[in-house]
Amino acid sequence: MADESSDAIRAVEASPERAPSASSSTGRGRAPRDDERNANNDLADLDLAQQTEIVAEVVRGVIGALGDAATVSTRQIDDDTTEVSITGEQLGFLVGPRGRTLTALNEVSRSVVLRRGNTAPSARVHIDVAGYRQRRRDALTAFCANTADKVRETGLPHAFEPMGSVDRKIIHDAVGELEGVTSISEGEDNDRRVVIVPA
Repeated sequence: MADESSDAIRAVEASPERAPSASSSTGRGRAPRDDERNANNDLADLDLAQQTEIVAEVVRGVIGALGDAATVSTRQIDDDTTEVSITGEQLGFLVGPRGRTLTALNEVSRSVVLRRGNTAPSARVHIDVAGYRQRRRDALTAFCANTADKVRETGLPHAFEPMGSVDRKIIHDAVGELEGVTSISEGEDNDRRVVIVPA
């Protein structure tokens, strides 16, 4: 666990502009080698509860190594999704500018889970810091509604800045509840963005 916690700490301290995509870290379009496939086949299957505990373990390791006082708890969101929540004082550094540090922590934790075992494609474990995810969701939803109004008025599409898959899903879900507009995704990897267009 020490090595995995160290990896997570380095990723948090680096706080990248955007978390690297799988294609950028392994080589775009490179097929897995036979030894990689065999290694994955040898791993145990992890259910959602086991994945959640691994992520919580990584988070506790990061918090402990940084010497910060915080509480780590878990909760079930739906059948396929759980959340590992970090609460405490002065935790903004774990969120970072526009949530970039939190995104990095989520990516590192996911990598640790994949090293431990095989996961179901539908299973999701999200990390949240002091309710940031809900505040981010509320802000994006409100901004999406205002932007959709402008798209309907002008008849012109609006492209958001590149964002991660979680934020893109929030936008797509919000647009799905609105009339007169629809949403598409454009770009690849770190340049992937949502575009709201007239319906």
